[in-house]
Amino acid sequence: MAGDWIKMRCNLDTDPAVFQMAAALEMDELAVVGRLWKVWAWADQHIADCNAVSVTANVLDRITTTPGFAEAMRKVGWLEGRDGDLSFPHFDRHNGQTAKKRALTKNRVEKTRADSVTLPALQERYQRREEKSIYSTVGGEAGFAVEEVIEAGRRASIPEDVCRAYHDDREGAGWLDGKGRRVSSMPHDLSGFWRKWQSNRSPKQFGNGAVNGHNGNPKPEGVWQLQQRIEAAQKEVDRICANPANKEAVPDSFDRRLRAEPMAKVKALKASISEMRQQMVGVEVVA
Repeated sequence: MAGDWIKMRCNLDTDPAVFQMAAALEMDELAVVGRLWKVWAWADQHIADCNAVSVTANVLDRITTTPGFAEAMRKVGWLEGRDGDLSFPHFDRHNGQTAKKRALTKNRVEKTRADSVTLPALQERYQRREEKSIYSTVGGEAGFAVEEVIEAGRRASIPEDVCRAYHDDREGAGWLDGKGRRVSSMPHDLSGFWRKWQSNRSPKQFGNGAVNGHNGNPKPEGVWQLQQRIEAAQKEVDRICANPANKEAVPDSFDRRLRAEPMAKVKALKASISEMRQQMVGVEVVA
């Protein structure tokens, strides 16, 4: 036996392969991650050589209680071979005795480095973090109204349709920018959005004539951008749901539920997340 634990990446739930499996199986990413853990833990405990697994895909489906799970793993490159001779590619990177020894060694080194940090250094770091949080606030709990965005755009000569597109994008992401940071200066962030908009559109749309063979269509978002936006939107959903001020008591019970306005925001965010997940379908994933 390789041990009573396995090593898994902290960001596995945002791996494009997990998004693709979630879309194919019609379940959320955390459900997929839990079933992957079940398969890998079973393999780690019961199989000596994960390059020669003498089971069928149906067995893996039974282990996860999910029909088609083995096939979904195969499509993203996490399962290879045929029934009776299956294999888990790169399994030894995170599991098995060698991988676990590497992980334990890394943890010991990091703990030693952390123990060497002095208390004054920690206090100084905490102070800088507190100061940074003071100057990184967004314009109110609900972000910025579309009228404010349009007015900021008018002053910067940015078209109204671009301002509305910016507002919808940031509202859907909980007023986090493309890198998952809270928007601290809306006019500055809007200007950056406008520059990217211009670079992704044909100059012909803005009356300058077509050049470089562009056809006027925006460039599709990449996997990284979609992944960051999904993660930011999910964090905003969690933040809204965890805020007691957004909840109200349910009559004749001890339960509490989201108020109408926060609930509408959560629904809009979830719809945006669902749409972005659909865009992830069909993206080629490198095993």
